Amino acid sequence: MAIYWKCPSCKSSNSLSKRVCSCGERYPSPRKRKFVIQVRYKGIRKCAVADTLSQARELEVHIKEMLIRWKYLGAPKIKESPSVREFFKKQYLPWIRINLKSPEIPEALYYKWVDPVLGQKKLDEITVEDIERLKGNILAAGRSLRSAQHILGIMRAALNKAKDWDIFEGDNPVSKVKVPKFDNRRVRFLTQEEAGKLLEECKKRTTPNNWIYPIALIALSTGMRAGEIFSLKWQDVDLENNLIHIREAKSGENRTAFLSMEIREVLLRLAGKKEPSAYVFTNSTGQPFSGVPDVWRGIIKRLGFNEG
Repeated sequence: MAIYWKCPSCKSSNSLSKRVCSCGERYPSPRKRKFVIQVRYKGIRKCAVADTLSQARELEVHIKEMLIRWKYLGAPKIKESPSVREFFKKQYLPWIRINLKSPEIPEALYYKWVDPVLGQKKLDEITVEDIERLKGNILAAGRSLRSAQHILGIMRAALNKAKDWDIFEGDNPVSKVKVPKFDNRRVRFLTQEEAGKLLEECKKRTTPNNWIYPIALIALSTGMRAGEIFSLKWQDVDLENNLIHIREAKSGENRTAFLSMEIREVLLRLAGKKEPSAYVFTNSTGQPFSGVPDVWRGIIKRLGFNEG
């Protein structure tokens, strides 16, 4: 049996008599301390982590008693925790497809951001460090704090649902990761001249499904937010009465936007024989956008609208 202190920098385990880790980190302050318990009994090995030394010593005794019982009475059959990928694919994504209005967006965000980082991890092996790495990847890619909050929120909700289904136990590691607050009141209003330049630039760009100019036109004409436009379906577009029905807007209530003749003509060209349940704007794979596309960021940067 042995108890070690865990280095907060390199995550290695050190004996209690050692006060400086090989990486140079000193024995941590009480708030940062973690203790690793390792118990081996007749070929069976078990590890655990505790926040205080007294908890670690108590756990050490309990683990040894448990291993002795297992040795002579047989270990209980414990269902192995599924991987994040397995849980999402077989249980969580099928559930949100039934229970969420626009499941395509969290599903796309999962495959783009979460799966490459956490897909192979077992649910009970996910650590705060893993979630921090996920957050870092999102922000390093130039995505906003709001996007980081949204993506981490998907993982938080998934783990909470796994707890409800008795698939996951313990604390949700996402709840221990903080994303700096963003000021949602910062709004960049365009002048009439800037709006004209933006539309002209969008007209020059060719994109799969020809979405960029119509999205810019709708945003400038109706004041709809990006998320509202990306989740728009043809059943929400009333071309006969020149209306767009915005369901569950940010205010929490449905609202209506009026279409100008120019928007109506653009949407008529896009509509074709689309199914009512189909999304109005989709990417090259036919899926709704899960965030502001890079081509849009490039246009804004080229025009210099966010400078200063």
